[in-house]
Amino acid sequence: MVPDLTEVSFLHSAGLNTLVEIHYRAHTKTEVRVVAAERVTRRPLELTGLDTELKVRPTLADALHH
Repeated sequence: MVPDLTEVSFLHSAGLNTLVEIHYRAHTKTEVRVVAAERVTRRPLELTGLDTELKVRPTLADALHH
């Protein structure tokens, strides 16, 4: 599963919670890779430590090929 945050202009707790829920539900069955290149989406992931739990990629192409 690849949530693409490319068009997201603001990422707050509801969005972060949704990503955590996706990751939790996928668990070992499906790898979740998040597309987040802009500061507006990467920074919240970094501040919460989710960038270490989720596989964050800068582009959709990169997320689909790894």
